[in-house]
Amino acid sequence: MSRGIRNDPVIEPTEMDKSYAAGFMDGEGSITIAAPNNQRGWYPKVQISQVDPAPLVWLQQRWGGSLHAVRRTYLREKHGQKASDIWLWQVSTQMCVRFLDDLLPFLRVKKPAAENALLLRNLPRLGGGSLGDDEIEWRQMIAEEAKRLNAKGDYRHSPEV
Repeated sequence: MSRGIRNDPVIEPTEMDKSYAAGFMDGEGSITIAAPNNQRGWYPKVQISQVDPAPLVWLQQRWGGSLHAVRRTYLREKHGQKASDIWLWQVSTQMCVRFLDDLLPFLRVKKPAAENALLLRNLPRLGGGSLGDDEIEWRQMIAEEAKRLNAKGDYRHSPEV
């Protein structure tokens, strides 16, 4: 994967943009919680991948984030699979919070995952200190719930579908 360039948003999203992005996110996106080794910087992250970068550039223009080209030669060489290279858009930390806040009223499938990820925004920030065991456990619970909600084929968490 090549490193993408993180960009700030350049277009203010309209309500229609938010609705379209939510449908796209419901179908193609994932919401995860990044849990670093030092136990200090837990943050939400959204990723969406596509063969065609155009919709991802559109998202980046409205919500910022980074866009990466992902070369899938390993699938072609090691497994003999036909695999196109893809593009990956991702947004994290405060940009991710804004993205999820904007889409929340329109999300159907990913709404529980977005609500779970947004729990992190209300937790205390660290100023170079360490988290207590209770704070680490709470963040781990949020991260585990994100994994559960992202499980492929498990739609039990989304009764509106």
